[in-house]
Order: sequence, then C-alpha cells, then structure tokens
Amino acid sequence: MRLPSPSADPYRPSRRALETFNSGKSRDLMSQAGQRPTYDPDCRPNGLINLSGAVNILMRDWLEEYTDQAMKDIAVSKTLPYGTISGGPKLCSAMAGFFNRFFQPDCPVEPAQIMATNGVTAMIDLVAWTLCEPGDAVLYLAPTFDMLDYDLASRNGIVGVSVSTTGLDEPFGGDDKDIRRCYSSNALTALVRFCASGHMHLVADEISALSRFSDEPFCSVLSVQGTNVDGKQRVHSIYGLSKDFDMGGVRMGFLVTRNTAWFTWITGFSEVFVANFFSQLDLVQEYASLYQQRISAAYSRTHEALIINSIPFQPATSGLFVSVDLGWVRCFDGPNQADDADETHGGVFLNPGQSVLMRCPSFAYCDRPGHFRLVFTEVPIGDVVLAIERLRLSLDKVDAGMGMRRQMVLKQRHVLFPFLDAKFIQLPVEIGS
Repeated sequence: MRLPSPSADPYRPSRRALETFNSGKSRDLMSQAGQRPTYDPDCRPNGLINLSGAVNILMRDWLEEYTDQAMKDIAVSKTLPYGTISGGPKLCSAMAGFFNRFFQPDCPVEPAQIMATNGVTAMIDLVAWTLCEPGDAVLYLAPTFDMLDYDLASRNGIVGVSVSTTGLDEPFGGDDKDIRRCYSSNALTALVRFCASGHMHLVADEISALSRFSDEPFCSVLSVQGTNVDGKQRVHSIYGLSKDFDMGGVRMGFLVTRNTAWFTWITGFSEVFVANFFSQLDLVQEYASLYQQRISAAYSRTHEALIINSIPFQPATSGLFVSVDLGWVRCFDGPNQADDADETHGGVFLNPGQSVLMRCPSFAYCDRPGHFRLVFTEVPIGDVVLAIERLRLSLDKVDAGMGMRRQMVLKQRHVLFPFLDAKFIQLPVEIGS
C-alpha cells in the first residue's frame, strides 16, 4: 500500500497510524478475492471457492440451535453497562473449569489466572506490549499464520524473527512432527526448559486445541510438569473461540498465566454468553465429541480427494487445514518466481473462470516455495472436494505445458531453534498453525 505524502492531506492521520493499514500482500489478496463472485452450485458454478481462511463451519447447525435457546435466558439489558476489565468471576470460573477438563494442566488453573480480551489478536498485542520493549525480538516457528508479525509489531516496535522448520533432523526427540500435528509432552518440556535457560517467555497459541482427528493427544503447555515458580511465570497459554467453537463474532480471547499484572476490557454481552456456555461443561463435552467426529470425517474426505487427484500434501492430525505441496511447479522455483506466481497464477487463482483460493506460502513465512494452506472446514465438504478437482484440472494444464507427470512425495519437516536474544517465543499449538 502506498502511503500519502505529508503534504497531500493536512488532516490525515499520523504516519504511524497509516502504516498499520499496510498489512501486506496477504490482505491485498484477500481484498481482491472478496471482489470475485463466490461459488454457488446453481447461480455461480464457476465462482471462487475460498479455502484460504481459518473459518470453521462444521458445527454451525449445532450452535444455531444452542444459541436460539440460550438467547432466551440472557437479559440483554444487564449486558449494557460497563463490563469487567478482564473477565468477571463467573466467566473466569467457567473457563477455569474448561481448561482443567480439556487442557489437563499439571496443577489446576484458578480463575484468578485467567484474563479475557476482545479476541486473540488483541491478546497477542497485549502480551507483546507487556513483555517487550521496542526493538526486542520475538521468535516464532514458520510457517505460521500470516498476520502474526503484523499483530506483534504494528503497535509495539517489536522485531519478529521467523524460525525455519527445515534445519534439524528429529527435532522433537524422534517424533515426526509435520505441520498440523500436536506437540508431544517431551517437546513442550524441552521448549519450557530452553526458554527458562535463556530467561525468555514461552507463549503458546493453543486456539485449535480441540480440533484434532486422530489418536494423537493434544498436550498443552499448561500440562508441562516439574517447572519451578519462575518457570511457570514465563509460560503463557492463549486460547480463543473462533476455531474450535466458530464463535469469532463474540470477540473473546483468553490468556492463562501465573503472571496477571495485565489488564484489558471485554464486552458485557460476550462475557455473559460465553460464561453461560462454558459453565455447562457436559454440554461443552457433547459439543467437542460431535465436533471431533465431524472434523475427522471432513479431513478423511479431503485426504481421499487429494489422493484420488494425485495432489501432494502433508498428512495432518489436527487443525483446520492441510499443507498442499505444489513446489514442483516451475513457477514456484525461487523467491522471485514464487512472488510473481502469487500475483498471476498465484498458485492461488490457478484456473481463471473456475477459481480456487488457497493461502500461499510466502504469506505464512514459509521457506518452501509452492506449499499452500488448504482449509477444509471453511465451506461444505462437497465444495472442498470440487475445489480439489478444480486444482487437479489446473495442474493438468501446467503438467501439459511442462511435459511432466508428478507423484506424491511426503517430506519430513524439521525445526531449528536458534539461540537468539529474544524476549519470548510465540508457539502455535500445531507446527505451522
């Protein structure tokens, strides 16, 4: 985005404010995509199928039924006054029960150790503001979600350092931890000790904790045992409701920390609604069980469609997407060619007229050209399968032009933890979150 010159408008906002609008090519692409006709089997059969976001519609029918009933029990007038700063007793007590049941902490989470904000983005900004001075560094594993660096640095003057995931053999003690797999207990313990040795904070984004579809267990940083008091105060878990629960609209994010010298403000309605829902742990368990059945079925259909259409991908065990490997396509060779491809074929709009939108690798700080994020929870699964078939048609055209055939090759991924003078590590719940 091009910033206006200081003389262009004497009433313009500050340059600092204007710079926050420059959120990069990812947002520019999303804006372009928003202007394209979206797929409808009857009205727009050639419309765009968007598999690029992290939206989760799998439980929307269940939530609609619950919400219609729950709204009858909420006195809206009582939500109009100023709410609590960072979550009232009922909300924090309800969330403590949730974390204790589903995150299996090494010691019970207490309501006083929970802070609520108006969303995870606000929480990341708050954590960065609280822990870091301008110019401090934050390490985060790549690939990661594309707005992380913006969320960290736009207001706080922080230097984001993406850490390559291709540098070491057996990075997690022998575990094969490809992207979209949960960290093992041993891996988390090692990370906690690593941060403690460097006097760093470990911040874990555990927003997809319930989005798993295999026997591989989810391990939270809260479950790491044997951490001393100083170490515990350096470990923080972030959680939000947009991924597991499709409640992004309530704008509610949580921080579980032993260091609560921070504050924020949340809306009254969101607090009442979320507190009521999470106070019913058996209902939440019912939701989680059904959700994991549905996400498992959606992943299985996606997995099957990718194999049938001979599209290379990284198998996953959790999360809302799989990583599709189109690195063999010549236009993704090298950073310049990949950037050009983002804007032309994009690996994004691969087949004009029958488009599929996937999030490209450079937006997620990925050092592997041609790897894309394919979200299988954003649209009905039939549309996901159709999008994969469209992708295959586009790749066939590329193959015809290149005169070659491709076979699926699964590659082992690696993680490198450089010893840098950083204030904290931002850790996604799954590699490549």
